Amino acid sequence: MTGTAHPTSSPVSLGEVAAHLTDVETFRQAVESCVAVHLITFNGEFGETLTNGAELVAAAEAAGVQRVSVLSGWDESTVEPALRESDLDWALLAPVEFMSNAREWALEIVSERRVRTLADWPCSPMEGRTMITPPTTNPSV
Repeated sequence: MTGTAHPTSSPVSLGEVAAHLTDVETFRQAVESCVAVHLITFNGEFGETLTNGAELVAAAEAAGVQRVSVLSGWDESTVEPALRESDLDWALLAPVEFMSNAREWALEIVSERRVRTLADWPCSPMEGRTMITPPTTNPSV
């Protein structure tokens, strides 16, 4: 499953299920029997913030998902509060500091060969209930 409508390929045959994060029923079917899933907080096609986070989290719980990691961004979507209120193990990754436009750092990189822009900027790029680890019952996951 991808966040876009574009097909993907994998060297390992894991099976493929067509799904989209804006269609909760296809998402539920795609995560059926998954132990862990990784989400994004935006519609991959158009970059719009997801508004159905509570439904996605409920579908994941109903499908038996135990752990969720989320690639988040500057603004909170409906996914993050839904995870905080759920019984799932989860982690939010918000790597916006190093995903920002490096042009802002160009002069500093050229003149000092380093970036100090974020040195004094307090940030927490990770939040969660537990660390995401593979289940001990199936180390191949």
